[in-house]
Amino acid sequence: MRAMMTLLLALVLGATAVFAQTPTATPTATATTGEPAVQAPPRHDLPEIKAAGKLRHLGLPYANFITGAGDGLDVDLVKMFCREIGVEYEYVETDWDHTYTDLTGLTFKRAGGEVTITGTAPVRGDMIAHGMTVLP
Repeated sequence: MRAMMTLLLALVLGATAVFAQTPTATPTATATTGEPAVQAPPRHDLPEIKAAGKLRHLGLPYANFITGAGDGLDVDLVKMFCREIGVEYEYVETDWDHTYTDLTGLTFKRAGGEVTITGTAPVRGDMIAHGMTVLP
């Protein structure tokens, strides 16, 4: 049973979880105005999460994946993942407008079909489980 739960957890998290994968020294965007490129904040990947002793799960309350009470399918799966890697679980609520910034630490503005990275902000979470998946 435990092996089956671990496999299920790995499949679901592998399909839906996002770990911030922004490198520390690579410019992320160059402004069209000739301003210097914006630098991504330091990454907080699995080794840093383990060293910190907790995983910050960015959650968007919707359906029964994450309820307004901070529980639901996504929360349960991420808590099981935290137990497997030996860290504490921390739920951090976010919304669609702030998800990218909260995960990557990059701020942006949208104008028509254009997106411009405008600066940096504190990274509030290490992982999202809502279908926004980045494959290295």
